[in-house]
Order: sequence, then structure tokens, then C-alpha cells
Amino acid sequence: MVSSAIDQGVEIARMRATTPLFDHPLPNLLELSAGEILESCRRNQQLEFMSTLRQVRRDGGDMSAEIPLLRRYLACYPSDSLRQRLNATVLEQLFLRVHDHVMAHPVWLHPFFVRIATGDIDKEQLKQFARHYFNQVKNTRQCVALALGRFHTMLDRPDGQLNVVLSELTQVVLAGLLADEFGAHGHQPPEEADTAQAVDIAKLFSTMTHPELFRRFQRALGETERDYDTPMLHGVADNVLVQRIISSDPAYDELEALASVGLGMEWGVPAFFSMIMAGIIKAAPREGIELDGPSMEIWSAHVRQDVEHAIAVMVATAFHVDDAGDVARVEHATNVLMAFRYNMMSDVYREVFGAHCPDIHEIGLDPRYFLHDDRIVSLLAAARTRLRRGSVRNYDQYVGKRTNVPVAGAAPRRKD
Repeated sequence: MVSSAIDQGVEIARMRATTPLFDHPLPNLLELSAGEILESCRRNQQLEFMSTLRQVRRDGGDMSAEIPLLRRYLACYPSDSLRQRLNATVLEQLFLRVHDHVMAHPVWLHPFFVRIATGDIDKEQLKQFARHYFNQVKNTRQCVALALGRFHTMLDRPDGQLNVVLSELTQVVLAGLLADEFGAHGHQPPEEADTAQAVDIAKLFSTMTHPELFRRFQRALGETERDYDTPMLHGVADNVLVQRIISSDPAYDELEALASVGLGMEWGVPAFFSMIMAGIIKAAPREGIELDGPSMEIWSAHVRQDVEHAIAVMVATAFHVDDAGDVARVEHATNVLMAFRYNMMSDVYREVFGAHCPDIHEIGLDPRYFLHDDRIVSLLAAARTRLRRGSVRNYDQYVGKRTNVPVAGAAPRRKD
């Protein structure tokens, strides 16, 4: 009976999804499994980046020539090292290596995403998922802001005077991510007038943030302000804290901070948001959920926006990757992010479906995704003790909880 109901819901959803309300880059989204969605996203991301590099090659093969401010600085402060890092062929090699590393991680095919992609979720379960995942959505943008603040003109990095402009350009990329997250694309100046005009306070605070987009989705589920804010599950709280730690704590350097909010997020999110979107559309007609474009924008917007975001953070990362050691530290930073995202989704699975779901140390993880050091373990333990008690479910149990992530080997050495 359950399978039959799901199939019926899929058929109805497939018809409804042909309308512009559920526009998606994959026209056959509802016909794809989670694995097929992931593979399609991987392939499209590769095609998009390779297309960008083809344009760079037509212009001479030097990405720095495509960025006017950087081009002017290089005319005054020539750097063969930076030009080499931004050579199209070098960029391609870096992209292919790190993109494969990130997108082959098992987090993007977490059991939760695989299950929801089929539409095997009911309305009450969707409500539970939304309440707990909203706690992640509320906080993600803040770690981008924290990482942005790490790049400043006093950085002691190998590129000398060019560090000034490289920091500024990195800030521009991260500020672009923030602008979309906060829905803040600038306020229009008031028209000139002879007398002072009252400021429209409502307009000042009316930007469409991602949390507000998420509330639209929750309203479509029948939720109200009484339902939006619930104590965090332990896995969600850990993931939020880990994002904040890597992006801001001096135990992690600027490159690791950038990797954590860039490559560790921007590539995988369109894939699993597409899985969630497909599952919601399939379940909605069966569960009597009325969806429209605004209520689904939190899911569809990420799929559209993150194409440019992913390319931007890839180039910004290349600004600061000088050797194999830097690449290893980028990969390690993404490993930390992806490990705790996996555990977060396992906690959400157990809460939503009331069934066992393993944490990442229980799944036979490929050793290339092990954490190279235990910096995050002690930093996370300390961060837990500084939280407001009511913000996390069973706070006392949470503070003393063991962190279950695979740690092995030696840390990639950072430059002094």
C-alpha cells in the first residue's frame, strides 16, 4: 500500500512539475534516483567549469587576465607564481582533483537524501525534517561572514604586496555568497528632497533572507511562528559549531576557512537540495500539501545560484593554493565539514523516521576521508560548553557526548 501510494504521488507530481513553478535544470528530475541526480549534478558542474576554462584559453589561458583589478595589480607587481596558479591547465587539474574528492564523499548519498528523493516521507515527517534542518539554515550564512573576516590587508601569506588584492577579491566572492543568503542586494538611496524624509523602517528590515525563504516552505506545511524555532538535535548543533570553528578559529588558517565555506558547501548543496526538492514534489499531492513557486524557492534557488558560486569559490581558492600541501589542507578542511554533515543527517534521519541510521565512523569510510588530526575534537568540546542551555536538546548529555568521527594520520602542515 505504501509503495502504491508513493507511485501514485509520483505520477501526480510529475504532471504538476511540468509547470514553471518547479523549474529545475534537470527536466527529468522526478524520474531520477538520488544517485542519478548526484551524477547529473557532478557532470553539469564539470561541464560548466570546463566551459569557463575554454573561454579563458581563447583569451590566452590566464585567468588573471579575466579579472581587471588583479590584472592591474600584476602589471605593478609581476608574479610568475600567481600566474602559474591561475593558468587554465593548472586550474583544470586543481578543479578535477578537488571536485572529485568532494563529490565522491558518501555524505551526498546519505540514507536520508536517498530516501526522501523517492518521495517516501509523509507530511508529519516533512514537518519534523523542516524544523530540525531549519536550525542549520539559520546559521550557515554566519560562517561565511566569519570566513570573510579572515581575509584582510595584514595577512602574512607568500604573495607579498599581491596579498592585498587577493584578500579583497576573496572578500568579493564571499560577500556574493552572503548577499544571496541575506537577500541583501543594496538599498536604493532616497530621492533628493528639500525636507528630511522619514526612513521606512519596514523596508530596512524586509530583505528576503534564506531563513525567511525557509519559513515560506514551513508555512506551506501548515507551520507557524510557534513551530519555527526548536532546540537543536546534537548532530545539528555539532555541524553548526564545526562550521563556525573552521571558519573563524585561529587553529585553522585562512585557506582552510575558505575551503570550509566554499568547496565544502557550494558543490554538494545543489545535488542534495535537488533530491529533497524531488521528494517534496512527489509527496505533496499524496499528503495534501499545496506548493507554489515561493514555497519551494529555498530549494530551487540554491540549485540556480550555486552554479556561479561554485565557480567563484574555485577561482578564489586557486588564489591561495601554492603547492601540494595547500591542496591537502583544502581536502582535509572539506573532510571535516562533510563528516559532521553526515552525522547531522544521521541524527535527522533517526528523529524523522524513528529508525537506526549509522554515523560516519560506522560506514566503512574510505581512508582518504579520515580526519588527519583531532583539532576539531577538542575545539568542539569547548564550544559546546558555551551554548545557551535551551538551544540544544538534552544539553547536559550533549556537553559530555563523545565525538564520533574517524581520525587517523598526521595533519597536513600549514605554512608559518
